[in-house]
Amino acid sequence: MAIVTTTGDYGPSQILSISFETEGLPDASFSGSFLQNISAAYRSYAIRKFGRRVETRLVVQSIRVGSLEIDLIAVGGAFKTLWDQRELLTGFVSHVSDAVGILAGALPLKVPKETKKLIESAAKAITTNTVNNVTINNYGTIGGPIVIDSQKAHSITDFGERGSTPSARPDQPLSLPSTTLASLPVWEGAYDDLPKVAMLPPPQSADFSTSPVTGEGSGSPTGPDTPMKSGTFTAFFVDDRWYAKLTNGSEVLLPLYSDAWVLYSPRQTVLEHAKRYHWDGSVRLDADGSSSGLVARRVYPA
Repeated sequence: MAIVTTTGDYGPSQILSISFETEGLPDASFSGSFLQNISAAYRSYAIRKFGRRVETRLVVQSIRVGSLEIDLIAVGGAFKTLWDQRELLTGFVSHVSDAVGILAGALPLKVPKETKKLIESAAKAITTNTVNNVTINNYGTIGGPIVIDSQKAHSITDFGERGSTPSARPDQPLSLPSTTLASLPVWEGAYDDLPKVAMLPPPQSADFSTSPVTGEGSGSPTGPDTPMKSGTFTAFFVDDRWYAKLTNGSEVLLPLYSDAWVLYSPRQTVLEHAKRYHWDGSVRLDADGSSSGLVARRVYPA
């Protein structure tokens, strides 16, 4: 049994823990290929979500003897954990869960080749009796485990032998209206478990004097707020979303939200990518106290 879990808090210490349990000794070739496949699938996922500029990869943090347990962590350049581990590792596990459902159910949706290779290699190991089953469990979330048993493994391998169904997505990205707040219709949504409310529109949209920032719900991600504060941040527009990197904070990019219209002064203007801004508002916190977003009440050029 191969168990892939995310443990630790939602900060840079989050870990992907992989455990292989078999009737006998673990097969070295399968263990090595599984690590290669999960590394390639993670890198491909990160590029799709944040673009090729993101510098992140999985590295082996520790190996324990026994059946075989390997801990992986995500790092950026010079082994720095520059990215929010919750949005990368937890989103990656959700992405793999979606892909397993698509491949096992023979659904007419395209699975990225790196993720497809990862899942099919695990399914093949089960059908050839190399391992008994594969369980992927994401601790710290309300989602249940992903279990690839013998029946599901045979469905995946049978589907692979028949050939993939053509992609249900268009070959070219859709051109969205300039005022929409929707994301492109990709199935692997890393942020599906986060409220997409009051997300600031992309740079080409109208200025905020005529375009209120709207959304469902309360207009900010779920969780407690810090007391009202002020500061500066650098705005980044990545994958159709606005993010803020706090000047005196960590290197993590926080999703940028607004409860109502964002007021700009001295002029009504839109945000610019990689430009600094003053802000008044609060930081939204997760249940464990880690930052999960910046709720802006007022933003103006620095």
